[in-house]
Amino acid sequence: MVVEVRNASFTKSHRIFGKALKVALETTFPVETKLTIIGEWDGRNNPEFVHRSPTCLRVYHPAYADGDLAEKESGTIEFFPWIDGTDALYHRLSLRVNPRERIWVRLARFGEELAFGFDSPDRLFVNLDFHSHRADGFIPLYVKINTRTGFVYLVIESRASDEGASVSIKRVSESDVPDALVSARPDRNS
Repeated sequence: MVVEVRNASFTKSHRIFGKALKVALETTFPVETKLTIIGEWDGRNNPEFVHRSPTCLRVYHPAYADGDLAEKESGTIEFFPWIDGTDALYHRLSLRVNPRERIWVRLARFGEELAFGFDSPDRLFVNLDFHSHRADGFIPLYVKINTRTGFVYLVIESRASDEGASVSIKRVSESDVPDALVSARPDRNS
């Protein structure tokens, strides 16, 4: 498979809501894995895209990123595979808040009783299973962001195939989100 690398975002994380909230696609391998390149781009020597710990090897994916909803209603982030994922243990969607932005963000999915997310200033990441063999797909994720002008609600949905993975993000109304997210407030422990 040849991946067109022009116009791609070669960063680990891609904007969902300005500088405040970003997303990355992470693939985790056994620590001894030797990465096999499947596209024209090779990020093996870039520490932003490959992180080896004593227990595993984590690889992050560049993307065609048009998912920043700070100023628009909908967008898409198309991650492109650059390594063979056959030996992957699992994939995760990693959401990250920027601590300098001091923004309140909560997450929820239908079927779950409580909203979750960035509970303390020290918790900057939330990792969610993403189309790996450990789960049946990706449950749409709803996001509540407290902005200067009020709450903004988003939904993150996904698609994954051998050709790559993408997330679509769109603004939704409060009536479209799980009750746990509606009741979550910055002044509460919710």
